[in-house]
Amino acid sequence: MELLGEFFETLFNFDNKIFRTLAYLVIPGMLTRHYIQGRQVSFISPIRLFLVSAILFFSVISFLIFRYQEHKIQELGDSLVIRDGHRAAFLDELDLVKSQWTDSLSGERSTLVSATLDTFWERIPDPRRDSIQLTYLDWHPDSSFLLKTIPIAKRDFLEVPVDDIPGKYGIQGLLGSTVVKQLVKLQLKLGQFIGFVVSQTVWTFLLLIPLLAFVLKLIYIRHPFYYMEHLVFAFHLHAFIFLFSGLVLLGTYSITHSNPSSFFGSLSLFALGYIWFSMKRLYGQRVVKTSIKFILFNLAYVMLFSFCLTFSIILATILF
Repeated sequence: MELLGEFFETLFNFDNKIFRTLAYLVIPGMLTRHYIQGRQVSFISPIRLFLVSAILFFSVISFLIFRYQEHKIQELGDSLVIRDGHRAAFLDELDLVKSQWTDSLSGERSTLVSATLDTFWERIPDPRRDSIQLTYLDWHPDSSFLLKTIPIAKRDFLEVPVDDIPGKYGIQGLLGSTVVKQLVKLQLKLGQFIGFVVSQTVWTFLLLIPLLAFVLKLIYIRHPFYYMEHLVFAFHLHAFIFLFSGLVLLGTYSITHSNPSSFFGSLSLFALGYIWFSMKRLYGQRVVKTSIKFILFNLAYVMLFSFCLTFSIILATILF
């Protein structure tokens, strides 16, 4: 607990640097420009500013959007698995009652009762005949990976322990068994998984930002900036976008109580504008050159972000 306390004290222990840093951060490219000119002492370090802004932003996102929607996601999973599992158990009991009832009768009465119950049964969807198709990756002795698909009965999601499902469906390999167990857990706890992925997204950006700095170094290869100066710029860009977006979403939700996901389009356009003006001020090139390099930067951003996000989701799936 002492180590944890020291960590947060170090992370959030700001003096008037925070106000000076935020004032320069609001103006596109200004904070990075002053920082690389040798005024580092006057501002918060880029990595600390980024970490604090990322923590605040993803806390807001987790609370306002994914936590807000988690019960709906979980209800969807419940309707596919748990509700149908209970319905299957209920129909098992009805089958037993029907069998006992018809056995106790004889002749035409038994036939009439059986026909009536069959008609009643046809009007009830029977989830015992339904299954969920799971596609998983498996390893074969011939040194090859294969994608396989197996149908798992919905009632097994509820009644069979997760660790026993691979054995019941004849999945022997370590890789296939592990993947199937994780897929079943995701199906049963979909809402919790979404929240867990969001909490791990900060690692996506910690992996992404150094790669973006390398892209900036390539785009501005004739510029006298060092790699570390491009890295500072990338940290400042994300810090501003995180802080501004988090405040807007939190303020909007506090006032209107509407779903803040509808504002992501406007925030994305604003972020793009902030990046363009930041590149224009920091690197000092003309509008046409800045625009071309802005487009190249964003194309690289999309590709690298997709790669880093996929990696983070895979890692979160394994650790969940």
